[in-house]
Formats: sequence, structure tokens, C-alpha cells
Amino acid sequence: MDSISILDELLGLMAGQGITMRKGPMGGDGGGLCKLRGSTTFFVDTQADTMEMAVKAAKALVSMVDMEKIFIKPQLRQFIDQYSADKA
Repeated sequence: MDSISILDELLGLMAGQGITMRKGPMGGDGGGLCKLRGSTTFFVDTQADTMEMAVKAAKALVSMVDMEKIFIKPQLRQFIDQYSADKA
């Protein structure tokens, strides 16, 4: 899977868990997870590197979702395990 496919899959998993998405230019170093007034939103910086946003999405997903309770494609799970190990 390429980084665009990985990011798309991760965003789809997040949406399936009730996390909303907002996409827009944020200077290339923005994006990430935000909780505000009971709502969880993941901001996608359209100016950022796709791989960087995929890593941020993987870390956000791990922090918000019980990964054992949802089906995740093996290649995607491997990516999540590799890049979210520190969960930071």
C-alpha cells in the first residue's frame, strides 16, 4: 500500500468510529486530533507530507479506538503497529 492509500484507509476507519474529519491547508506541519465540546475531530493538513499525516492518523486512531474490536487489513495493521508504537 502506498501512503495515500494508507491515509485514506485510516481516515475511513476513524470516520467509522465517529471521528469527524476536516481537511485544509495548515502550513504543512499541522493536523492532528482534537477533542472539543464532546466532539472528536481529526484535522488533515493538505499541505503536509502524506506519510506524515498517515503517521499522525495512525497514532490518533490508536489513542481513540480499541484496535482489537475493529477489523483492520493486515497491511494497515502492520503500518499502525510500526508507526504508533510510542503513541505520541
